[in-house]
Amino acid sequence: MTLYATIEIPEDTTLPPHCADLQSLMKKLAQALMTCALHNTLVSEAPRVCVTEFDPTPICGACAAPLLTSGKCSSPNCKFGRIAQRKPAKALGRTIPARLLAQRLGVKLGSQLKAHA
Repeated sequence: MTLYATIEIPEDTTLPPHCADLQSLMKKLAQALMTCALHNTLVSEAPRVCVTEFDPTPICGACAAPLLTSGKCSSPNCKFGRIAQRKPAKALGRTIPARLLAQRLGVKLGSQLKAHA
């Protein structure tokens, strides 16, 4: 069983003298979580508690690489980063011929209309 928790600490938080830096705070949090897990469950072995600092930069949903400021994936191997994400209609028009797209949508093309004389 794996449990995930998020602890959001405001940016302007200052640490007291008995907890001088972020590493000591993370060790104390890990110890407190392990103690809580041991006292409130029946386990065959001690749980593994991992406390990490989360980087708030957005990541790609396909490969978990960091996103560029433009919103594209930074990984050259990610197929998601190479897709034109901002213009899906243009990409759809390139994959389906216009007459088939018009039939599916139930519209007529200008070339199919009768000319009025």
